[in-house]
Amino acid sequence: MNKVKSLFTIQDNTLIGQKIEFPFDFVNVSQLVLENLKKHPDFVGQIDSSTGKTSTYKILADQSIRCAIWLTRQKIRSGDIVCIFTENNILSWVPFLAIQYIGAVFNGGTRDLSPGGARDFLKHCQPKIIFTDDGTIQKIKEAVREVNLNAKIVAFSQSPDFISFEDILKESSTDEVEKFKCTSVNQDDNAWLLCSSGSTGKPKPVMYSYGGIFKRIFTYKYVYAKEDGKVFFYYIELNGNSTPLLIMRAILSLSPTVIAHHLTPEEFCEVTEKYKVQFARLGTRTATLLSKLDLRNYDLSSLNLIVIGGDKTRLEITKAINKMLPNGEVIQGGGMTEAGGRVIEQERGHNNHESFGFVCRNAQVKIVDIRTRETLSPNQVGELCYKTEFLMKCYYKHPKLTKEVIDSEGWLHSGDLGYFDEEGYIYFVERMKCTIKYKDFYVSAAEIENLLIKHPDIEDVAVVGAPHVLDNEHPMAFVVKIKNSEVSEADIIQLSEQLGTHKKLRGGVIFLETLPRMDEKIHRVTLKEMAKRYALKQ
Repeated sequence: MNKVKSLFTIQDNTLIGQKIEFPFDFVNVSQLVLENLKKHPDFVGQIDSSTGKTSTYKILADQSIRCAIWLTRQKIRSGDIVCIFTENNILSWVPFLAIQYIGAVFNGGTRDLSPGGARDFLKHCQPKIIFTDDGTIQKIKEAVREVNLNAKIVAFSQSPDFISFEDILKESSTDEVEKFKCTSVNQDDNAWLLCSSGSTGKPKPVMYSYGGIFKRIFTYKYVYAKEDGKVFFYYIELNGNSTPLLIMRAILSLSPTVIAHHLTPEEFCEVTEKYKVQFARLGTRTATLLSKLDLRNYDLSSLNLIVIGGDKTRLEITKAINKMLPNGEVIQGGGMTEAGGRVIEQERGHNNHESFGFVCRNAQVKIVDIRTRETLSPNQVGELCYKTEFLMKCYYKHPKLTKEVIDSEGWLHSGDLGYFDEEGYIYFVERMKCTIKYKDFYVSAAEIENLLIKHPDIEDVAVVGAPHVLDNEHPMAFVVKIKNSEVSEADIIQLSEQLGTHKKLRGGVIFLETLPRMDEKIHRVTLKEMAKRYALKQ
């Protein structure tokens, strides 16, 4: 415990993470990335898991510079927004870096947006250039037309109706590439515009500054220093905050990166075997399915560390995976896009799977009473609040909303319920918006979910409140059964009664093929809408 205690202190019931000094004065971090690419031209830094195609840092440096020159010719400047809507691929790194070379704003869009969601997204963010792929390009074209947006669309594949990505890279001369220099930026300049997950509400546009991402990237690099040079794997798209951060860390750390699209747990094991993956970033859903495989059927001896993000992963899952990994382990943590990512994380070698872990470096955590905002003592449940050196700058174009979540002392109010114990372990209880009001009882959806997921025939589950005229809400479960399961609605309702009569699934059980997700988090807004429709039919 002494080693862990050296990583944080507790002062006036505030958990304060270890202060890390940064190795450089502030600089446009993409300049350091480009310098590293040039220093190691023959390094194979990208591997496409589905095609086996690879790319060296020489190619990435050349293409990203050419893309930056093209963007400059389109009069893209500091503060201008450039969006990337694409599934994971080697080419997506090119505009991602190029946007930052010239001090513009990188905007990661999610391909899962509905047509209406795409319209709202583009109308609010107003990107001047959009890079996209075959799977999304027609939806983006239609949305651009409907909102009357004056934006150029660049297609990663050849298309007669759009600007070709391949063609824009041909426009620059060798002399221009050799003379290219990154644009200087100020710490407060807008840098990344990402969306919060929107798991319990409408996704919000989160703006980071160049100073914030500089501090976050080097904090990540320090925390995962043991993974420098190791083969890294990811499949989560650029719209979340973890993938952009980990890409920058991978280049600065010379970590060969295996890039995947959405894949099955079996495919992850096969990719790990083939490319000897050592460090992987997985989402909650993938980790859950992975725990149900017999991992001993695969050679996962190369795997040292799996970091899980998204919803809180249940302790049975992390324990099951750890037990089957010969040389590796699973850690997870908590945070939010608005906080700049992880604020809480488990330490390696821990044995407390119920906790999210300890406060991270360069971060602070406290728990406050949800009514009085008074700071609470150990083992008292309240709202988790975060303060970091890499906190979001604002909700883009939403000053009032920004003031509602960041108080006058700089604390970000997460909307999550949790507590910490005397040793500094931090525990997540559930989202405040997920609590179900049944008559005069407040029912924990997480408590019901934790019971149901232990049933051997249940693969995934989420519980929400279904509206009721007399009782406010009735708990309703959305369940994904394992293949060929015969578990019934009556069986699951009976199981819920073990927790007490007010926690019974009076709203019923709905069986789905899969639960709706956004950035690996269960999309409870969709489930609440479904619950409302089902309740109206009854």
